[in-house]
Amino acid sequence: MLEIVADAPEFPAQTALIPSTATTSVWEFNVQVTNVATRLSDLLVTAGSPYVGNAVVPAGVPMVISAFNKSFPSMGGPAGAGEGIVRPPRNVKFQVSPAATGVVAFTMDNYTTPVATAGSEVGTILTASGGQFPCSKAGETHLRILANTNQALYPVNAKTAFNFVASVAAVSMTVVFSD
Repeated sequence: MLEIVADAPEFPAQTALIPSTATTSVWEFNVQVTNVATRLSDLLVTAGSPYVGNAVVPAGVPMVISAFNKSFPSMGGPAGAGEGIVRPPRNVKFQVSPAATGVVAFTMDNYTTPVATAGSEVGTILTASGGQFPCSKAGETHLRILANTNQALYPVNAKTAFNFVASVAAVSMTVVFSD
């Protein structure tokens, strides 16, 4: 008899591919969100992220070595080819700086543009007073680019599904990835 489970069990945290050859399972970036809608990938690259990205992981997003260490067509490579296949970290959390004077609005899809203008907000709103939003399993749903987009768990833009905009010229926000 087969047992169907909603979620597969979690694998232990994997080591990351870090340009300095050090390893970690938590990455933190401080970004500036402007009053022009911007994808997460662009915010990270502008903030100086050393991750260049590949067919599976958008530029700026940390790269984690896959637990299976093999690729499959849906993972951006031919079946069974290659070693050291990478993926984005499982989780991401966004938090506006406590000193921020504006708010940040964000959406998690490719179709809706966030709006942070008071009275016309669109998306999830982050404020300086407790404005924290954790996204568990975002690496599987909102950060990962699949070679065949018809196989995607969630439609993901080449620069991630997250899109941000601030109510003022620049609002500081911390982005924390964890695995």
